[in-house]
Amino acid sequence: MDCNNIVLLLPEFLTNRLSDKEKRSVQEHLNKCESCKREFAEIRDLMNFTEANTIKTEESLDEFFNEFWSNLYKRIQYEGLNKTKTLKHNFLRFLTVPFRLKAYQLASLPVILILGILLFYSIEKDRESPNEFSLAKKFSSALSAQLNLSFLPDRSDEKLTLPELIKSVKDSSNEVTINWKEVLDSKKRSDAYESFTDFMANIVIEMR
Repeated sequence: MDCNNIVLLLPEFLTNRLSDKEKRSVQEHLNKCESCKREFAEIRDLMNFTEANTIKTEESLDEFFNEFWSNLYKRIQYEGLNKTKTLKHNFLRFLTVPFRLKAYQLASLPVILILGILLFYSIEKDRESPNEFSLAKKFSSALSAQLNLSFLPDRSDEKLTLPELIKSVKDSSNEVTINWKEVLDSKKRSDAYESFTDFMANIVIEMR
């Protein structure tokens, strides 16, 4: 296998979810490829850091996302949007794209995840008539409307490209303080979950 295929298998290799044949192939490649070995070390360190700083919850991740997608589908369909299958497919594709984060960048991950969901969905929606400036302004407007964030100024008169918008969100995300312990607290999780589902549905609908 080439480096691209090996890198895609590294998370499964680290969590022992590969077949014996795949494990041998990955290990043999790592023994002779310094680039993939460095990639492996970074992914391993990120996974260890995330595990050490994750608040444990009673429900599994699969259960959480199954419930989340079910509720999101219902909310979007209620509002008349019927492209939820494409939305989920593109979001899951986004989650599997190999990327590297340093520890200090983890604070901006929630904002980047939201950006990724909406970016892939909107590109799919506007494929026949792509307009990068229009898409960036549409996302900025929708996100600002839902979050009322001061770090996303009105840019209706600017030709802001998507890379510039992403950089703006990342650079400014340190101004947002999120109490994740409170969000994940078992007594408050239900209300937080419901609010997040409504928030995501409203963002998608706003960008139609």
